[in-house]
Parts: sequence; structure tokens; C-alpha cells
Amino acid sequence: MQPRIYMYKGFVMIDPQENVLLYNKLKESTFLSRHPKGRQFYCLADNAALKFLKAFEKFFTKYFLIEDEIKTFMSQSEVQYVSKRSRRLKIPTFEGITWKKHQLTALEYIAKYKQYCIFLGPGTGKTLIALATIKMLGTGPFLIVTPKKAIPQYSTEVEKYLPSYTITMDPTKKADIYIINYESVAKFTKLKYTCMILDESHRAKNVSSDINKALCSIQSEHTYLFTGTPQDKQRDEVFAQLKILNENLLAVKYLFYNRYFVLDDYYRPIAEKHSDELKEIISQCSYGDKTENLIELPNEEEWVIVCEKDKLADIYKNFKKDKVLKGKDWLALGDSGAKHRTKLTQLCSGFIYDEDNIPHRTPYNPKAQPLENLVKKLDAAIIYTVYKEEQQIVAEILKKAKRSYVCVDGSTKDAAEPLEKFKRGHVDFLIIQIVSGNAALDFPNISNIIYYSLHDSYIYYEQSKYRIRRIGQTNTCSYYYLIVKGTVEVYRLHSLKNKKSFNNKEFEIYRRRSEE
Repeated sequence: MQPRIYMYKGFVMIDPQENVLLYNKLKESTFLSRHPKGRQFYCLADNAALKFLKAFEKFFTKYFLIEDEIKTFMSQSEVQYVSKRSRRLKIPTFEGITWKKHQLTALEYIAKYKQYCIFLGPGTGKTLIALATIKMLGTGPFLIVTPKKAIPQYSTEVEKYLPSYTITMDPTKKADIYIINYESVAKFTKLKYTCMILDESHRAKNVSSDINKALCSIQSEHTYLFTGTPQDKQRDEVFAQLKILNENLLAVKYLFYNRYFVLDDYYRPIAEKHSDELKEIISQCSYGDKTENLIELPNEEEWVIVCEKDKLADIYKNFKKDKVLKGKDWLALGDSGAKHRTKLTQLCSGFIYDEDNIPHRTPYNPKAQPLENLVKKLDAAIIYTVYKEEQQIVAEILKKAKRSYVCVDGSTKDAAEPLEKFKRGHVDFLIIQIVSGNAALDFPNISNIIYYSLHDSYIYYEQSKYRIRRIGQTNTCSYYYLIVKGTVEVYRLHSLKNKKSFNNKEFEIYRRRSEE
């Protein structure tokens, strides 16, 4: 067969066939990537590829069969990653609401494009932007996908600002707006929508997840993504979300990863290649900025409560060394790096899960007395935990200190009632797992957060802080970290704090301005 250039799921494929001279010539290119499974070369069909092909058009025309889809691609002056409208929509208004500058900018992009990402920081009024999008488009049906605990809040806001629209959470019923959580999205893939809105879209940051696949399969004329924390580690998490807007941006995972990332032994990205391409695509599909750059926020204070290992020292030291802890009739192993780190973290909190996932308390909890002392001093606070057993431990400490509380985790069926109870001040403390309570909750009347333990995820950490530091907060926000001295917790906190500078650099990409 003749050497050819063809399109494959959003990638430009250049196949020299058995021509050794052409193969060697292509191998010299610093732009093209070698196919991980063959002798072909390829690149993503983006603006960088368009520029490359046009620069060497004479060479490719002379030696290669250029298929029609590539000719069409090369005839463009610029690649459009998201669809532009033939005419802009009119930005709507709500009674009593004056749009802030960043909200107006976001709405201008939504009025111009049929798909877009709004990466504005937590607490910047993204819910109102989403509702304005619905009002702008007019006729439904609309699909809003949001964390489970935010559904009541979204329903309340829709009833307030869009009173003529009917709402349901049942895929078998007809309504103007369907409001669902990410875990239920597969039930709604058979319907066609005027618009799909993803609130906290980082929930779909794993391209291989069932949630991401279900969202990609939904038929919607318009799609908008909202989150203040678009990525945790590498930019593949951003592109997993962009794929929902345009499947060709990450249609073939192994080709995309091979071109843009250095991978570890577990096929996870650890460093980037061709970073300028990634930046260019993201900048064309998104607008955003950090909360601190957009609105005036109250001051914040951070306090590290140092907890001594004391009687836990030998247990921690031995498990760190031997990676095994034996009980009377149970065994806990740290037989992988991640598992070992997890178990060491659990020991710091006064327990450990065995190999059957059953929790066992340690003889001494280094955080018990420091937490008891702290809660006696505070009027009210959110207490974040990672593990369910920690919630039970914290509840026991609050009982001992004679403080009132409610407890919410991922399995709580009706979380709205205890959350409202805490919000109204009927109880002093909210114990909540950071995985389920890091986003979509507003507590501007609370000024204290206690981290009984910390999750590795920067997204969870960053989002959780803004549950209290947001519009409406009038007090200084205080954050308390219970950290056991000389343990993995010290390094985890250090890692989370250091990721701030990385996140700031990322927002430079999303900080777009009007083109006119």
C-alpha cells in the first residue's frame, strides 16, 4: 500500500508503510509521536497539527496519499474545539441580582459557545450562572448533574429564580429540569436534552470511570461544565472533562497518554510532554480564575494542633518497619506503598482496618485529648474526617465533651435534615466525611473547620475550605489541623499546602478575556 495520512478518532495518523526512508524522515520530527503499537506516527488533530501539516504540505503531498478527511481538516484556518453559535444569545437578568464582572464574562462565553467550561473558584456564584444559562436557552428539557447533597439547594434555587420550570429526579417522568447526582447519571442517558449542566464537573475527571462514560453518551445540544477545582494532579483530568464537550479531545486514551505524558508503572501520568498544545486547547474551551482574584474574602487563620504519639509510638514504628499488625484474631497488612501509607494514617487517628475491612481501635489515640480540648473552646465547627470509623471516634469525643452534633457520610439517606439542623444552629458540630462533604455545601455562618484527618486529594482539601470562606462570611475563618508529630500526616499536610502554587499557575490558562 502507498504511504498515507488519515484521520482516526481525532488523531492525525501518518503511515509510511514499508518505506524505510520515509520512516526515518518522520522519526526525526520533534513534533510527531511514534505509535506505541506500530511503525506509524501521529498527533492530535488540533491547531498545532494544522500548522505542522500546512508547513510541510509539499512534502506530504509528494510522498503520501492524503485522505479526504485530512484534506478537509487542512482547509480550516483554525480548529474550533467547541461549537460557536451563529448568533449570540441575550444574557438574562434575575430580579435583585446584579451580575459581578466574572459572572458576566462567564455568561458571555456561554452566550457565544454551545459547549464550554466555567472553571471559577468555589463560592463565586456558579449556581446562578447555571440557572441563567437555562433561562437564556429557554425551552428544555435540561439536565443538571450535581453532587447528591447539593440537589436540595439546586431545587430551592430553581424554584426561586425559575418558578415556571418543573423539576424531577425521576427519569420516567416528564419535566423541564432533571436534577440528579453523578452516581445516578446512567439512568438518564436515554433522553435527549437541550442542555446538560455539570456542577462540580471534576467528579468526571477519570476518563475510564463509568460516570465519565455515561456523561459522554448523553445527547445534548449544549453542554456546560462548572467547577472551581478542575484538576487534582495532571492535566489528563481536565481533558477527561473536555471529552464530554468534544469526544475527539480524548477519544483514544492510550494514544493521548502516550503523546502527552510520561507514565509510571501503573500507567498513570507523572509528567507532561507537548504542554503548549494542552494549554492552547484548554484556553479555547474554558474561562476561570481563583476565588481570591474575583471576590473579597474574609481573612483566614490556620492552626496546626501537634499531637504526640506517646503510647502509640511503638505500634506505629513497628508497623512502619514490618508492614504488619497482628491482633487476637485479625491481621492488618501494608503490602503495597499506598496501602501502607493508608494504614499508617489510620493508626494516627486511633484505629486500623484489618484485611476484612473491619476497624480495630488502638490502645491509645493521640488525637483524642487535643480534639476534646479544642471543641470545648469553639462555639461551632465542621469536623472533616476521611474514614467512617473516625466519625464514630469523633462522635464519642464530642459526647464526652458534652457538645451537640450531627453526623453525615456518603451513606446518609436524607442528609438535608441534619445539615439544615447544623446550619440553623440547633447543634454545635457537623461531623462529615470530606469525600462527600467537600463541595456544594454553604455554611457562611460557621467560621471554624477542624480536620481530624486529611485526604491526599488537593481537590477535596481546596473545596472543603470554601464551605465557610465565601460570600456572606463576616468573620475570620479558622482552620485547625490535628497532626500527629513524626508521621505521614506531616508530609501530607506539607504536600497539600505546596500544591497551591501549582494550582495558581493552572488558573493562568483558564483566565480568558473577551476577544472583541
